Amino acid sequence: MNDLDYVIELAHLDIAFQDKETYLGQLQTILGHMDNLNRMDLSGLQPTCYGEIEAPFYREDVVVSHSDLSLETNAPRWEDGCFHVPKMGE
Repeated sequence: MNDLDYVIELAHLDIAFQDKETYLGQLQTILGHMDNLNRMDLSGLQPTCYGEIEAPFYREDVVVSHSDLSLETNAPRWEDGCFHVPKMGE
């Protein structure tokens, strides 16, 4: 359990001794998945910032009146149709 204790210390976790065996099994499963990913040939793929390459979804902009949203019921303080925000600093 030396490697597990090292990871626990790095992550600043406090795990009970009786739970370490469970966490060790879970860690080994995760590392197995990482090993599978490392063995995959990704040389023909271009890096992307999304998992799927699709056209972005656009929706129509619809103006909604704030009275439809009942904002004043959720505001800590509502004044003249607006949120009242306390002054910060001088």
